[in-house]
Amino acid sequence: LISHHSMVAAFLAPGGSVWGLLSGTVFQTGFFVAQWEEYHTGILQTSAGWVGVTETQYFVISLQAVSGLMGHERLSSLLVNPSVAPISLLRHDVFIGWVTFVTIMVILSFFRTFRTAIQKGTVGVAIGQLLPILALNIECLAVTEHTRYHQQRMLMLIIGLHFFFLTAQMILFSMAHQEFPVMQRTLVPFGVLVALSH
Repeated sequence: LISHHSMVAAFLAPGGSVWGLLSGTVFQTGFFVAQWEEYHTGILQTSAGWVGVTETQYFVISLQAVSGLMGHERLSSLLVNPSVAPISLLRHDVFIGWVTFVTIMVILSFFRTFRTAIQKGTVGVAIGQLLPILALNIECLAVTEHTRYHQQRMLMLIIGLHFFFLTAQMILFSMAHQEFPVMQRTLVPFGVLVALSH
């Protein structure tokens, strides 16, 4: 499922803004953290109140489809938004709301996971398992503006595949009751490409 969203994002990319990139990375980090929580607690949370996985998927699909059909130039038309600033970009408002929502879900997952990890005495393991996803997020946000705007589809595909690879590993190692490998060699070539783009 995550790889499908990566492919959709690659073809219906909502522009090369930092918010567009951040919304994708936060979303996929949320998926990783949900699997990480299951690894430690044995429970996969599929909803938070009335907001479940299905509603979230429909929102992401709709957002990317609208962005792809309208084109990111049209979607970024100026609208009056007195709550944030006199003039604001519609897509940035949507992305800010989205990033905030997913970040809250991730924070709730952190609390549940660390509560269990403290009881089991596995806090160090839990923190260590977050290092690859933290490194990937740092690499994503370190991409230059030129690369974001001129190679956005390829960039979203590469980032999406990395997130998928890490999340799939977390799922498999959780199911197999084995240690998740903290050393992820695939992050090194991507980091080198990001560094060379500066």
